[in-house]
Amino acid sequence: MAYDPQRDRPRHRPDPQGAAAVDSILDSEVAVPPRPAHEPEAVPVAGAAPQPAGTWSDRLLYSAGVSTLLGAGAVLVTLWWLWRRLRR
Repeated sequence: MAYDPQRDRPRHRPDPQGAAAVDSILDSEVAVPPRPAHEPEAVPVAGAAPQPAGTWSDRLLYSAGVSTLLGAGAVLVTLWWLWRRLRR
């Protein structure tokens, strides 16, 4: 039997003797089929959109690296400009 936080709350019953739909769902003993050890590979469907070249994590890593290099370059240019200005 599944946990029912609203078990004390009255439910609509189609007839006074029958169980409510929610009760029949919660009280049913449904066997869950076992999951296979490995999932079968998906067969590509004709006309489906092609997948991107890299995964989202690869693209995120690439963009983070590029933005880090650009940020470091901006910091170096700023420090060089300040050093030249203070030397005058």
